[in-house]
Amino acid sequence: MKIYVHSLIISIVLVTTIFVASDISFHSIAWASDNDTLSSNILTLQSLALNKIFNDTQGSVVQISHSIGGNQSDGVLGSGFIYDQQGHIVTNYHVVNGTDRVNVTFTDGNVYTANVIGTDPFNDIAVIKIADDFSSENIAPLVLGNSFNVKVGQLAIAIGNPLGFTNSMTLGIISQIGRIFPTGYVSGGLRGFYEADIIQTDASINPGNSGGPLLDTQGQVIGMNTFIYPTTGIGFAIPSNSMQRIVPALIQNGSYSHPWLGLYGDTMNPSISESFGLSRNFKGVLITYVDPGGPSSTGGLVASNSSTLGDIIVGIDGHPVKRMDDIIAYLEEHKSVGESTMMTIIRSGQEINLFPVLEARPQGFGGWG
Repeated sequence: MKIYVHSLIISIVLVTTIFVASDISFHSIAWASDNDTLSSNILTLQSLALNKIFNDTQGSVVQISHSIGGNQSDGVLGSGFIYDQQGHIVTNYHVVNGTDRVNVTFTDGNVYTANVIGTDPFNDIAVIKIADDFSSENIAPLVLGNSFNVKVGQLAIAIGNPLGFTNSMTLGIISQIGRIFPTGYVSGGLRGFYEADIIQTDASINPGNSGGPLLDTQGQVIGMNTFIYPTTGIGFAIPSNSMQRIVPALIQNGSYSHPWLGLYGDTMNPSISESFGLSRNFKGVLITYVDPGGPSSTGGLVASNSSTLGDIIVGIDGHPVKRMDDIIAYLEEHKSVGESTMMTIIRSGQEINLFPVLEARPQGFGGWG
């Protein structure tokens, strides 16, 4: 009985979250006091709330397709969502990679031509713009939420075109936040760098979902569904805050410049720490390579070699650094090309601050930071 009541309370909390966000009247449900009917009412309420979210957003999610090399039988299928009233649509770079023009299909079946106007291969983001007259469409841009507020365990809703099954909706939770993945992992884009703050979800994502929105219970975009880990069913999405930062630049300039330090580093572990006479659980990032002539080199940072301990990064702009992920995420979230950044390092047992000036990521370098 205790287990049942506990599960019921959790269900009520989850459903109420959707319920309040979706503005559905409690009076539309005939409530009853017995457990079985109460459980049934909760499921009915959840279904109504989710259906409302779907109805409110499905018209803003489109199918994107194009052929490869002019071969109509060999094509790419993905998803995207309306960004603004001017006909800009956000999708994944890997959905439009290899073409400058795609077909966009709305839920009413209408098909329009769209041009690829901006791409960011590093973060697998692209913007397309409808080229035809779409004045007959009642388009409603989706709202980009704040992915910094996303919490593990909250509900997540994916809408897209998995395997060509149009306007499909799946439900899950946020499994984890702040994942780091190599650039080009899915997109085939520029490799050697890392995407930061990736959202992990168990909402079902399949080929064709790429570029579609991951929504919260208010119907706001908290991520863009991007890929699944092979054979696991674990899905990943680009956070909405990355899109908030990158999409305007893609619309205006066609590209986005990512800040770059020009170094490799290893997160400290007991083996590394003890080999250099440091405490077993010393936290920081050991610099293992500095690009000659890059920002870190000109800024005075020194890499380790087989016999000499180089600089250990323990802070960036006053924020503690425990892992390489901390540097990657901080640069992406808070810094821009041309800005200096304060790197706090340990060198020969002394803590000092250095101030490299960030440059744009070069396409030929495989540096983490």
